[in-house]
Amino acid sequence: MRETVFGSYEYVIIKTVTELPHAGVPDGPSMKRILIIDDEPNLTEIINAFACRLGYVADTSHSGEEAIELLTKNDYWAVLCDLKMPGLNGLEIFDKIKEVNSETAKRFVLLTGALLDDKTEEAAAKNRIITFRKPFNFQGIKDTFALLEQRKTPEKSKC
Repeated sequence: MRETVFGSYEYVIIKTVTELPHAGVPDGPSMKRILIIDDEPNLTEIINAFACRLGYVADTSHSGEEAIELLTKNDYWAVLCDLKMPGLNGLEIFDKIKEVNSETAKRFVLLTGALLDDKTEEAAAKNRIITFRKPFNFQGIKDTFALLEQRKTPEKSKC
C-alpha cells in the first residue's frame, strides 16, 4: 500500500495509476471530455490519471475563474469540481455552468473533504448534483463515472 499526502488531505492509493486496468473505452473522437477543477494541483493530477485509465479525456483547472474560461471555449461532457476554493466556490461554478451549458450541468460532481452545510445539501439535492467525498480511491471514481454515464443527454439531430 502506498500513502501520499497532498495539501491537508491524505489519500491512500492501493495501486499506482499505471497498474490500474483500462476500462476498455475506445480511443479517438468518441472519448468523452471532462473538466476537473480543484485548487490542489496534485489532486487534479490524480483524478486526471484515474479518468484517463477509464477512457476519458480531461482538462484541469486550479481556479474557478480559469474553469469558467475553459467552459466558454470547450464543450465538456462532465465537470468534477472542488467545493471550497479561493475565489469562486463549487456551487458558484455550477451556477455559471448552468448558464453556459445546461447539459454539462446535468453531469456535475461536487468534490468535498468537508461536511456539507444545509445550504449546500439543499442546492445539491435541488440540482441533482452528485457529491463525492475526499479522500477517495480508484473504485470511488469509477463508481462516480458510472453514475454520470447513467445521466444521458438527448440525441443530437442528424439533419
